Amino acid sequence: MTALSAARATITKPGGKLKRLPMAASTTIYAGGMVMRNADGKAVPAAAGVSNRGVFGIATETKVSDGSTQSYILVRYDVVAKLVGSGLALADEGQMVYAADDQTVQSANGANLPIAGQLIEYISSTAGWVGVGPSFYRLNSRPVVLKTFPLLLETIANGDLLTGYTPGFVGFVEKFWAEVTAPATTAAKASTLNLEIGSTNLTGGVLSLTSANMTPLGAIVAATDITAANEFDADDTISIEAASTTAFVEGSVNLVIQMRMR
Repeated sequence: MTALSAARATITKPGGKLKRLPMAASTTIYAGGMVMRNADGKAVPAAAGVSNRGVFGIATETKVSDGSTQSYILVRYDVVAKLVGSGLALADEGQMVYAADDQTVQSANGANLPIAGQLIEYISSTAGWVGVGPSFYRLNSRPVVLKTFPLLLETIANGDLLTGYTPGFVGFVEKFWAEVTAPATTAAKASTLNLEIGSTNLTGGVLSLTSANMTPLGAIVAATDITAANEFDADDTISIEAASTTAFVEGSVNLVIQMRMR
């Protein structure tokens, strides 16, 4: 299927709750479509999106947000809805399904696809009843995992600083930063760090360490925004790689990777 271009008469079973969600700017959401929260927590039509918060519910109205004032949309959640399917099977009953677009669910988890909910009842390969909302899965407050790696700055050399860290769950990397635990005082030292999943660099997430920002004690240095290639499976490994290094002679940091479970 393709994304909605008009309102859809989505059938739901009795029940559910209503909530107004803030919409992303300059966005159109159609009545009957699945509504997900993006990385900023704003409502958008369900679609692949980096660091999305999953499908929250079904739109009860068609709404167009503008770019100057905050718009809101009324969404029905904790509801069982009859949705279009793609490649569904009886064996998928009880399992999580993913939104291929704002009207279609599938059992396969593609890159950056939001969780749509739980397949409650299989109808056919092209249709199913799906429980959408926090009652049916570990919703938008899916657990955040922080992993900290202490690092002496003087040990940084170009190449891998960390290899083979396996989170052991399905999720995505949200943020990467450094916390200064001992300042660097010698001028003109620097190194650029990035994250890899397997052998693939994340898009974004570049952390630039310099003598200037490695002080004072407690300073926080954030990596650039992570925009793609940040999803991992339970058996994937995460590495930290250094480049463009001018060797530090003192100082230390904690490198922190923030991940969110799927």
